[in-house]
Amino acid sequence: AGRGSPAAVVRAFRRSQSITPDAYLPLAEAVVDRSLEERMRRLAVAQSERGFLADWKRNDDGSFLIEFRHCPIRTIAGRYPQACECERAMMEGLLGVGVATETRMLDGHPTCCYRIATNRR
Repeated sequence: AGRGSPAAVVRAFRRSQSITPDAYLPLAEAVVDRSLEERMRRLAVAQSERGFLADWKRNDDGSFLIEFRHCPIRTIAGRYPQACECERAMMEGLLGVGVATETRMLDGHPTCCYRIATNRR
């Protein structure tokens, strides 16, 4: 697999985080069998513990926003922007609903922000 291939990006992401796949297990267990609001709260706590400094809120339309004020994968994402997609896909898988990227620090925004739908994928 080439340098920009999905497998290479995943390997680089894991090296940049100094994690193994098992490191995500507590996060996955924290969101199982919970309401979406509780999964959001737990995801924000877990992401903050991973260095993302996460905040979240519920919007008037019922959707949620999660915002990261720091990005511990910014260096690797600068070389491999697919790393941002890996984070988005991980959140979507854990929450079980659609997650759309609103803003990214890589694009010059002060935060990375994701909109979380309230309907199942």
